[in-house]
Amino acid sequence: MNQMPRMAIGTIQPHADSQAMLWALNECLNQQGLNVQNFSAHPSGTACCAERDHCQNPVRALDSWLLSARSCQELFWHSTRFADIAVVSGSYDTVQHAAGPSLDTLCEQLDLARIVVLDASQMGSCLIPARPDCVDAILIDRLPVNDCLQHWQVMFESLWDTPVLGSLSLLSDTSKTSRDLPRRVTISTDQRQRLGRLLSRNLDIRRLLQITRRNQLSAPVHQLFAKRPATSQVRIAVALDEAFPCHCPDTLDLFESFGASLHEFSPLRSENLPPGTDLVYISCGHLETMAEKLAENICLQQALQSYASRGGHVYAECDGLAYLCKEIRRPSGEVVPMVGLLPATAQLQPQVVQAIAQETHLLHDSWFGKRGTRLRAYWNPRWQLTSCQSITPIALTSSASPMVIQHQQIIGNLAHLDFLAHPEYLPQVLTPANEYLSTFH
Repeated sequence: MNQMPRMAIGTIQPHADSQAMLWALNECLNQQGLNVQNFSAHPSGTACCAERDHCQNPVRALDSWLLSARSCQELFWHSTRFADIAVVSGSYDTVQHAAGPSLDTLCEQLDLARIVVLDASQMGSCLIPARPDCVDAILIDRLPVNDCLQHWQVMFESLWDTPVLGSLSLLSDTSKTSRDLPRRVTISTDQRQRLGRLLSRNLDIRRLLQITRRNQLSAPVHQLFAKRPATSQVRIAVALDEAFPCHCPDTLDLFESFGASLHEFSPLRSENLPPGTDLVYISCGHLETMAEKLAENICLQQALQSYASRGGHVYAECDGLAYLCKEIRRPSGEVVPMVGLLPATAQLQPQVVQAIAQETHLLHDSWFGKRGTRLRAYWNPRWQLTSCQSITPIALTSSASPMVIQHQQIIGNLAHLDFLAHPEYLPQVLTPANEYLSTFH
């Protein structure tokens, strides 16, 4: 049984952002000596970035659209086995579209305490939002410096019958930390610590922990992460450095449960791939700012080219796919040469666009999967491929744009794919290239 404190934290107001409060809350919990496991209920907005953005552990994607209720419960258990408290962040359904992932659904599946973050700058005496059907506590963000927290506590305890547990003041430097920066840019440790100190001045953390200590949660049947007998251990080379810090930790855990061994390499600094590599795995990253530094590592580019020329399997997503192209082109027209495994130019789009949920299927057989296999993922339209006549689309978006492509034994995906939602792909994906080819002879 699991009686660990667990909460959902999110907004109900249009255009409100709970990120600063989330940074501050994590700092306060860390100061109490608590090991916090954070989850994102809306990973389409954050891609699949597993950087330690505001906590000790990588943020896990907990997506009720991608995953079944059983898979969500198993992932929650698996990810919190060493944690003291769990925090699931997002937006409540009142400010979300009907389709897609739902923080409210996760609250029901995991019995999460519901903490609502209210933006005081959007509220006045006549602008109090309607009370959600279920809410356990309130945190006030962007509180004017000359305003009084007690005023809001009296108001919401009277109107909502809900306690207000703390607030963050509206200060010129901290209020901009999450609202005026690109979504994938974090703030400094000093700024996070300052946010934590501001919240700790009035946060009733004892009551927060009392509210978030929930009923016992029954352990699910462990299927996804159960160790499986491996006929042959596949060695996966995982790109991981400042240029490619983003990956889905659940996918890597799942690879290991299928018997694979993981070996990191740095596209910025490594001169070669790990010995005995069977599969190269490159996820999303920061190619828009790190392209020139990546282009300087000629040794690794040659190692990748040599590996691919021998029929080695490569799987790359989004920025990883762009990295494998012959070049990238920025919105300014500037061109930076890349690895050249894919005969295409990756064009970076000038606007930051949120990833779009896609449900499609594979059009052709490949080592990635069999024709007709269903695929759910979040398509990231920030990269567009041009000059790619010899590349074969093997899955299309709802607008008939290429989403998954193949060139020789290289699979590129313009979508963020959480293999946890598709474990049926792994027996084929984790088959070494020589064994996969032998099935056709």
